[in-house]
Amino acid sequence: MSARFDSSDPKRPDEAERFRFEPSAGYSNSELASVASMVFAGFAMVTRFTIWGWLALFAGVSSVISQKSYTNSTRKDQSMMSGWSSVMFSFTALFSVYAPILLGQAKKAGGIPLGFGKGLIAIPQVPVA
Repeated sequence: MSARFDSSDPKRPDEAERFRFEPSAGYSNSELASVASMVFAGFAMVTRFTIWGWLALFAGVSSVISQKSYTNSTRKDQSMMSGWSSVMFSFTALFSVYAPILLGQAKKAGGIPLGFGKGLIAIPQVPVA
């Protein structure tokens, strides 16, 4: 069955082009570093292994450094996963790992601790009478 087109129709089917989906820019390196920082900070809080907190801080600072400046752009909104929130979360993770050590309630575990809460060893407390 052949297609018939009205000559008064403003559309020109002979000039129609197939729609092509333009790939988006995707996530920026800043956002990926911020997500990595959040994940590392979560690992630090769960495992109490100090290296995760330091990796989180490194990724958070990398996220802040690599953020695009929106001052000259029309786009003013930034994502909730900004670099500053990941830096604050990584400081919180480091504090949660080092606070028991500094307060004398725990010490670092030797070797590579694998598992939940295996990064610190509790020091038995002597009750004060």
